[in-house]
Amino acid sequence: EEIKAAYKRLSKKYHPDTSTENDTHDKFIEVNQAFQTLSKPISRRDYDLKLKYGTEQFEYKTQEEVKERQPSWREKPYWERTKEEDKEFREWYYKEFGMGSPHSPNVPDPFWFLTGKQAILLAVTLGFCLQYARWRWLKTRTDLIDSQHSNRMQKMEKENQDQLEWMQREKENFANMVDKELEKNNETNLQTLLHKKESVSVLNRNEGVAIPNVTPA
Repeated sequence: EEIKAAYKRLSKKYHPDTSTENDTHDKFIEVNQAFQTLSKPISRRDYDLKLKYGTEQFEYKTQEEVKERQPSWREKPYWERTKEEDKEFREWYYKEFGMGSPHSPNVPDPFWFLTGKQAILLAVTLGFCLQYARWRWLKTRTDLIDSQHSNRMQKMEKENQDQLEWMQREKENFANMVDKELEKNNETNLQTLLHKKESVSVLNRNEGVAIPNVTPA
């Protein structure tokens, strides 16, 4: 972001159409070249290495120069040239920092990279970790679903139990009410029966009493 902001500011300052200075054209070209170099990670890395170790060790070429320069059949293949450049840099690196022979086991390799076995082991380990993470995620999700289902079943069982208890209570209340009504009816019938018996007894006594014969004078 800082590079873009600086590029916008300097391009406006040195643009030939807006600037009144004489050498704005050359400066505008330099600003564009600097932005092309610093805005790309690879070219910026090469530029930083050139500033740090000197221009003799590194020769920076833009992408346009690389495209324009067609390789000749006399030149060595790219991988051989890269290998030689790496070897030259190693020799300079060890010589510059006083680390002795490049083959010394105590010297850190500036171009360390993974071997084939290490890359395979890393890939297998990473795949195992991803599979384990996926398994843990699925297990957690399954446990959550099972827990929700179990809670739902427990809730339904509790509701059914509450409904059965309510029906049992209603049944007992109805039975008690029927018993009370039967007791009331029995008492009423008993009282009626006793009353009838008393009435019959009174009538029987009345029939046994002689009625006096009264003759008119």
